[in-house]
Amino acid sequence: MTGWLRMEHDTPYKWQVGKIARLLGLPRPHVVGLLVEFWTWAQQQTRSGHIHGVGVSEVDDVVGVVGFADAMCKVRWLWVDDGGSVYLPRFAKYIGR
Repeated sequence: MTGWLRMEHDTPYKWQVGKIARLLGLPRPHVVGLLVEFWTWAQQQTRSGHIHGVGVSEVDDVVGVVGFADAMCKVRWLWVDDGGSVYLPRFAKYIGR
């Protein structure tokens, strides 16, 4: 499956990336790499932005960093519902096929 990710020139400097880096105690460039890895994986899992049957621990497993999903939730780049699914807001705008 092929597609694209929208990486804006200022993505590494967005406040959300900085906050995720601080929450995880990781360098900003490392977080950018984790985000690319996660978004690439997410693109393979969904066409709508909803990934059913996946919770925070599965998201953490994808990138290999405990707390990554919670950090993404805190900056509102990921939502978790009570039914065991995650949702990526603005999925259609930033992740395409």
